[in-house]
Amino acid sequence: MDKLLLNEENTVREALKQMDLAGEKILFIVDAKRKLCGSLTDGDIRRWLLKEGSLHEKIKGIFNPQPRVVTENENIDRVREIMLTHKIEALPVVDPEGVLVDVFLWDSTFGGEQPQKKGDLKVPVVVMAGGKGSRLEPFTKILPKPLIPVGDKPIIELIMDQFLEYGCNPFFLTVNYKGKMIQSYFDHADSKYNVRFVWEEEFLGTAGSLKLAAPQIDAAHLFVSNCDILIRADYADIYHFHTQNDNDVTIIGSMQHLSVPFGVLQMKNGGHLEKIVEKPEFDFLANTGMYLIKTSVINLIAPHEKIDFPDLLHQVQKSGKKIGIYPISQQSWVDIGQWQEYQNALKKLEHIN
Repeated sequence: MDKLLLNEENTVREALKQMDLAGEKILFIVDAKRKLCGSLTDGDIRRWLLKEGSLHEKIKGIFNPQPRVVTENENIDRVREIMLTHKIEALPVVDPEGVLVDVFLWDSTFGGEQPQKKGDLKVPVVVMAGGKGSRLEPFTKILPKPLIPVGDKPIIELIMDQFLEYGCNPFFLTVNYKGKMIQSYFDHADSKYNVRFVWEEEFLGTAGSLKLAAPQIDAAHLFVSNCDILIRADYADIYHFHTQNDNDVTIIGSMQHLSVPFGVLQMKNGGHLEKIVEKPEFDFLANTGMYLIKTSVINLIAPHEKIDFPDLLHQVQKSGKKIGIYPISQQSWVDIGQWQEYQNALKKLEHIN
């Protein structure tokens, strides 16, 4: 339980690092005597960052000072009812003095059953599944990247399962390299997937094949995802953020923290040392490769144009359209794009599950 605890003197950046360490999307704020002072969720941090709040600010004033709690010896059926009713996945337990003594986590307490239906968005999804996956060779010499196994499922099924939890359908898979293998897999897969294949005769980049899918899409908005990433976030909240802000494109960005393990030299005047920055740390938002877009954005792509998503985003900006960023935590983004990331992904998913 200690990994879920912080005090109000911790910074937002420290809270993010602790969330990733704990593998949860909530932390509990306690004082020196472990008296519960409040809760802090990834949503609280996201709202703070979207207001251009600093990562170096203390969490005092950001966290919720009145979280829902239960007392010791609470009936387990009552605990389940509270968590279901209020869509809570972590419920703190306090003694008569308000001291935190335990936390009910839905997954560990109720066997991983989902506490509620997460949404019914009915938003179509385009998964870019046509690339060669050269960074994962020699594995991808045999298997297409979307069928690389993570646990007992290929990565593309894990991606689709996340969207299905929020009622997203149908799925448009843009395929080229070893596309027949991908099609054959889904010919024998669970019928819960409403899959439509979009065939590239030539490689059109990470955005070009959207033009081929567009005639089949009858919706104002659509999710777009690379086939080698898994985003564990609230897709309904992403959709709400996208539509409420009237974004033409919403980029899902992951908050990353990078520590350089050595001193960094800064130069001036043709090679003279200006200063040494010892083990600097950097915070930034990384592009995860998942987007929510207005379908009209596809009109910016010319027929048969080979174009990658960063270039499409540049065109969107150039045309005066609106691009927003939806931040998620580092732990919420699982990437299997190359061998080391694949190994890290397996460990991360094992920890999460």
